[in-house]
Amino acid sequence: MDSFANLFRQPFQFFTTILLSLLFPLSFLIISRLSVAHYLIDLVGYSKTEISNNCDLLIKFFLQVNPIFLHVLVSIISVAALSHTLTGDTSCFIKRTPEPVSRLRLYTAWFFVCILQICVGLGIEGSIAAGVDAYEIGYERGFLTRAIFFLGLNETMFFWSNIFVKPVVDDTVFGILKENRWIEKAALAMSFGGLWWWRLRDEVEFLVVVVEKKRDLLISIGLADFVGWWLYYLTVTIGMIKIVKSLVWLVYVMFGRRVVDIDNTDGDSRNNDEKDDQFHLEGYERSELVVNGIEEGCVDIDSLYSICGLNNEENTSDEQVRTILLEDQQKSLSDWTQNHFLTNTVMPLQPVQIQSTTEAPTNDDFPPQVPEPSNSSNEKPKPFSLASLELLSNYGRLSKKSSEENLCTNALSREASLGNSHKLPMKEILRAAGERYIQYSTQRLDGLSMFIHPYGSALSGLCMEETRDVELVHLLLAAAEEVNNQQFHLASKLISRCMWVASDSGNPVQRLSYYFAKALEERIDRSTGRYTCTDEDHHLKYIKIMSLGTNSAFLTCHQLIPFSQVMQFAGVQTIVENVRSAKKIHLIDFNIRSGIQWIVLIQALAEKGDSPIELLKITAVGSIEKENFEATSNTLHSFTKSLGLPFSFDIVFVSDMKDFKKESVNIKTDETVAVYCNSILRTMLSRPDCLDNLMKEVRSIKPKIIVVGEVEANHNSPSFLNRFTETLFFYSAFFDCFEDCMDRCSPCRTTIEGVYFGEGIRNIVAAEAEDRFTRNVKLEVWRAFFARFGMVEEELSESAWYQAHLILKQFAQGSSCDLQKDGKGLIIGWKGTPIHSLSIWKFL
Repeated sequence: MDSFANLFRQPFQFFTTILLSLLFPLSFLIISRLSVAHYLIDLVGYSKTEISNNCDLLIKFFLQVNPIFLHVLVSIISVAALSHTLTGDTSCFIKRTPEPVSRLRLYTAWFFVCILQICVGLGIEGSIAAGVDAYEIGYERGFLTRAIFFLGLNETMFFWSNIFVKPVVDDTVFGILKENRWIEKAALAMSFGGLWWWRLRDEVEFLVVVVEKKRDLLISIGLADFVGWWLYYLTVTIGMIKIVKSLVWLVYVMFGRRVVDIDNTDGDSRNNDEKDDQFHLEGYERSELVVNGIEEGCVDIDSLYSICGLNNEENTSDEQVRTILLEDQQKSLSDWTQNHFLTNTVMPLQPVQIQSTTEAPTNDDFPPQVPEPSNSSNEKPKPFSLASLELLSNYGRLSKKSSEENLCTNALSREASLGNSHKLPMKEILRAAGERYIQYSTQRLDGLSMFIHPYGSALSGLCMEETRDVELVHLLLAAAEEVNNQQFHLASKLISRCMWVASDSGNPVQRLSYYFAKALEERIDRSTGRYTCTDEDHHLKYIKIMSLGTNSAFLTCHQLIPFSQVMQFAGVQTIVENVRSAKKIHLIDFNIRSGIQWIVLIQALAEKGDSPIELLKITAVGSIEKENFEATSNTLHSFTKSLGLPFSFDIVFVSDMKDFKKESVNIKTDETVAVYCNSILRTMLSRPDCLDNLMKEVRSIKPKIIVVGEVEANHNSPSFLNRFTETLFFYSAFFDCFEDCMDRCSPCRTTIEGVYFGEGIRNIVAAEAEDRFTRNVKLEVWRAFFARFGMVEEELSESAWYQAHLILKQFAQGSSCDLQKDGKGLIIGWKGTPIHSLSIWKFL
């Protein structure tokens, strides 16, 4: 019964809001008809006594009682709308206030809606009974006056809808105030346009015409006539204000940037003189470990569980999107397998001797941390996080070489980029925005004052689009600061300005900003009690979407983006080296998804002619979407059959990963076991008992080798601003990678960014405590955790490094992908930002 009721809640709220919102323009229709009725009474010369004796109750109410309430209510609403139009945004663009609606305000809105509904309903019936519903006087106003009045009445109606109608309807239907949707605004505007064309445009002018006619005929003008005339021109005034504000905004958009560019030329010399006094982020030297207060060289195991989280790129979407992606999974995987592995040359996964020409940097090569910026003044107009500034200033590149290149000033690097006709890299955009954010923050400007004056946006050496991108990221940082300070009203204004430019289909900065702005909006909703969706639902959707490794979007991404193939080839090469002498190989995969990684290994084992294996067994372990395992099994069976390789596929399906036991895996004594954990351990960070149980059971299996692939990022900090900044820089690398490797209009790109990245950003930024299940920690933290279970790290072989480098050469943008050595492990990054880590482990 509840599900049936929920099905009709949204449509009921939609249509009820529109109908009640139209009460206000209808009230003008009733007031106009009242003016006509009084004009006819005065023209004929009826007295009040004659009207009382000869008219029925409905007409008497229409002429005598209705005006008292109707004129007062409409006047109050119109004056309030005028005040809002003068001091705030136009009502069409009102964002609901983030603070909870007080009961007093709700009761007041109830009173206004009920009284106005009664007055309009009885007024329409009374005007029909009095015969003034289709009366014509013959006067018409000019087109310009009509148009301005139309705009003013439309603006006042939106004000009435947002302030009075929507709180009443939303509180009644949902129990909370819902966000305004564009479809509601569009439907309300079209409904008002239809009502205007049908009735209002012909009758509402009687408010002014009646007064003019009475003046011409020397008939006394009553209070009701004056109020109607006054309301008409008050509405015209609101329309004129709206037009003026729209023109001012248009002029700023068209000419404000041009003024900035002209001023940049004159201000270059002054800016150069001031550069020595500015606080520059020389490279944003990235701290090695910023997670739960862990200091360099000291890893706290508890940091692994401190605030918990999950994946970055493999995140949730609506059930409808998930279903659509599942429909073509089997066909897409089959086609991709044939096209990619059967027709292309695959490097043999065998040990090779390599003479390294370049030694990858070690942990000692990481740049030192830049000191925290000082603050000379003790006066603070509002709470300000120096930790966030430190993180921005410490955010740097992966390698020492990249760090040294950043010792030159940011201005010179930007000029060099422009001189070479190359667009400024996305990371430089974020760094410029960080500089600008720190500059304004240390000057203690409030969140909006930095954006008011156009000259405040001047950025030396940047083109128009780059300047706009820097300002957009600056808005995000400022909004995050206000959210952290719980200044939700100011944060909402900054987010609204972000959404004017941000887009899920624009350039990388606009796409990145879109998802972060939406996440900040949700954080405000959570903080103010307006968030309705349960995090348990999000978590279940997220876990399900993790299994969607067989859809076309995932496979296309696998072909075009180098990260997954680099990890798979290097990891599988390591497995081949450790099981080369085995006759029966048993692979246990805790996140098999499409099984593409094993197609590589199957082909390598099939080409092993000197000592053919007797059996390859793969066991897929998981707790969701058993049908996906079966689809992967069918694909791998078909592939091994075509190569003549003995193959077995087992499925271990558990209701919860904490229930996984060694006995559920069918392991023979003559089998050599290898465990593959790719992007799965982080999904259990929010559940320490589950992660501990899994590691204990894996240890009891006694595998010969364990391959672990994880996200190389710190998204586990208890500080919101630190976590926000880390996440912003991390995902900027992904969006920059997609821009270089995929078309902007690609449906695959839209799906991955919206489903995987969007959900990861949403949960990291918006949620806290146990609700934040999307968490990532760095390899150094995983090392300390694995040490608790007696695990030792193995060196990644030269053959594995060779395979990783060969894979990169197959990608057009492979030169932008970094392969760096971190201890014995491999760090895969994009233009200096770490993305993934790969490490090899054994039990003592």
